[in-house]
Amino acid sequence: MPELPSHTYTCRNKGCQGERQFQGAPPEWFQEKGLSTPTNCRTCRVWLDGQTDEDVTCTACSYQFRVPKGVKIMFHRNEGVWISPVLCKRCQEDPQWARLAVHVARRTDDRKRSDPRTIQRADAKKSNESIEKLEELLTRKGITPAPPISIDMIREIRHYKVLRTAKYRSSETLYEHILFDETNGGHRSSLSNALQVDIDAEQSIVDQLARIAHNSNPDEVFQFRGGKSAVKIERSTGILLIINSEPRSLGSSTVSAPRTAFVPNSPEYFAKQVHEGKWTVS
Repeated sequence: MPELPSHTYTCRNKGCQGERQFQGAPPEWFQEKGLSTPTNCRTCRVWLDGQTDEDVTCTACSYQFRVPKGVKIMFHRNEGVWISPVLCKRCQEDPQWARLAVHVARRTDDRKRSDPRTIQRADAKKSNESIEKLEELLTRKGITPAPPISIDMIREIRHYKVLRTAKYRSSETLYEHILFDETNGGHRSSLSNALQVDIDAEQSIVDQLARIAHNSNPDEVFQFRGGKSAVKIERSTGILLIINSEPRSLGSSTVSAPRTAFVPNSPEYFAKQVHEGKWTVS
């Protein structure tokens, strides 16, 4: 039987990782057999034959979804090399949602699969409970908080990266203590969640903290004295801001700087500090 002449074909798949051009029988031979000419190289044929539906769990929000094998095959043909997704469609289309979902997933396993915005509402409810417990204690003890004093606090990120925290953690900068996320020892995630700003918007967080420090409206903030520091609590967010009463040295000038800023995990925290005398109104 005479040997058939060889013909060069080009693999049609953009995701081809084999030989783009491959050899085969001439088109006439396939036509005589009533067959279509080959369009996939051997590497792609093996890959296509091995495809099945794929179950994926979103690494941000933990939503589970299925990728049909047809989607993978069409992507391989028309787009390029198939890489299994790590995010669901919602998290792919909304990066801010994904970042918030990651923060929520880090909290506890019980809350891991919750809607991030549901968590925001739950945190807001917890903040309201914190304020209510504080007000109940003040009423019961007949304590009237002193009128808040407006404090002009630093607003520049570069200052946060230079100034150190309290003496017992003198090796840590304000930036590390406040603007790192919780997994690295900071409070950025909880602050961004309470303020409803993007978790990466560091300057927005700093601006909002400075706004709380400057606020002297007693209907919006509480102010106490905690040792040598001014303690401010914003009613609407439950954010606790502790500011050094003595200005800090920064080059040739002095500035008012925070000691810390965070959202307490326990609704009892504010009331407990006042009840134990750690915060006073004088």
